[in-house]
Amino acid sequence: MGVAGVRRKGTDTPVTLNDKWHLGSDTKAMTATLIGKLVECGQLRWDTTMAEAFPELASGFDPQNRQITVVQLLTHQSGLPRDLAWWDYSHEGTVQQQRLKVIKQALSAPPEPGNNFEYSNLGYVIAGAVIEKVTAKAWEQEMQDEIFTPLHMDGAGFGTMAMTEEPDQPGAHNSSGKPVVFGPHDVPPVVGPAARVYCRLDDWAKFATDQLRGARGKDGLLKAHTYLILHTPTLDSATYAMGWIVAQPSWSDGPVLTHDGTNGMSYSSVWIAPDSDLAILVCTNQAGNTADKACNEAVHALVAIHDRRNPRPRAGSSASSVSRPATAP
Repeated sequence: MGVAGVRRKGTDTPVTLNDKWHLGSDTKAMTATLIGKLVECGQLRWDTTMAEAFPELASGFDPQNRQITVVQLLTHQSGLPRDLAWWDYSHEGTVQQQRLKVIKQALSAPPEPGNNFEYSNLGYVIAGAVIEKVTAKAWEQEMQDEIFTPLHMDGAGFGTMAMTEEPDQPGAHNSSGKPVVFGPHDVPPVVGPAARVYCRLDDWAKFATDQLRGARGKDGLLKAHTYLILHTPTLDSATYAMGWIVAQPSWSDGPVLTHDGTNGMSYSSVWIAPDSDLAILVCTNQAGNTADKACNEAVHALVAIHDRRNPRPRAGSSASSVSRPATAP
């Protein structure tokens, strides 16, 4: 692990290895893993429909939406839009009540016609509500109990890290690099299952290691066959599995699992290459194209270091581009 830079532009407080970083949409793989746990326990099926998950609400759902399955939510094949006006749902009630309000309104409208794939944060928010319905616990608590605690992710949490003017954690910066005014700034809590986890680098590495081990056919937090389901796109033409994009960069010996995340004020990127027994995680406390480019260059540099330490013939060159799939965080 390594860090460089400062917690907030214009200050000289350096970032540290104990600092916490916002993962944005890299949260999605964790939510999908929670669903995998519930399937293994027999509390859910991959093909559980929204009508089955919410029988008391189903009469108000559009007929097509009643048939949306858990797998379709996790693979962005539900026909649901990308986002809602999230802050409109965030002023009354508990976060669980807010997610139920999202379900009532979102599933009452006809699904959007068009392609089989439509990247949808909304789909993951609804998946989080399914978890809450099945477990009778908030998604945040279930994440703590079933992911963070078993993996000893002691520095993991939800939302904004830096809450004071003198940053005690990496502060947020917009796409131009301008610091965002201190205080709570993030997507609202209702969006948690799609994009709201933060953690230290070593915490995130524990999750990535577990996913890497599973992708190499070993049991871990889940059984090996469950990882295989999570990591495999359900459509031949698709590259999106459940919380993971499946790609084939030239530097890897085989397919890799990847995803980027941003809340508009930070950026994160993860690459897991099972055939190379390698995972690379990169975070920065800025958003936008500059942050994306910086993370991409850091991944590239780490691949080169790995290749120097583990020389072997490859089909492609380690000096070639990381070639990120065209799916936005």
